[in-house]
Amino acid sequence: MTDVLVTDIGGVVIDRKNGGRAPSFFIGDYRKAPEIPGAINGLAALYGRFGPRMFTLSRVFPEFKQKTREWFIANHFYRRSKIQAQQAYFCDEKTSKVSYYRDLQATHIIDDRVENIRHVLTCIAGGERLHPNLQLYLFCGNGHADDATYGADLPPSVHRAHSWRELVSHILNGKYHSAFPT
Repeated sequence: MTDVLVTDIGGVVIDRKNGGRAPSFFIGDYRKAPEIPGAINGLAALYGRFGPRMFTLSRVFPEFKQKTREWFIANHFYRRSKIQAQQAYFCDEKTSKVSYYRDLQATHIIDDRVENIRHVLTCIAGGERLHPNLQLYLFCGNGHADDATYGADLPPSVHRAHSWRELVSHILNGKYHSAFPT
């Protein structure tokens, strides 16, 4: 079976807050909101391993779906990351992310929200049938990097990455542990 990567967008690829300054995804021209440093190049670097089995998945309110698509176009996301438009998914509820992970047979999940990672772990503990070699990554490079307690209560099977450089290195070099208990 081949590996499949699914990454969140806001806080992982798009810097949705920009330190409270404009432009951000919520203030000013959202198309000029900065990317998280190294995000798009990091995804392009992972293309060699995952190829067309890389997807974005974001829980967004309906009015932000089009804004996200426009940000992708304005920032040449599809060309630069090699992720195509048909590989960008959106859902309305964080709980529905798990069904996408299952249906896509995700082996690697990147998210910046502790509650989303916890939800995946809770679903696994409750018997949700996700990929048995699932790798979970909590991205902390969006303002949480200096907070040593962010995600500290998560099990050691969840890798905390403080930058895209660290994240890519861990994924390409196989430095991770399965999210499933042994």
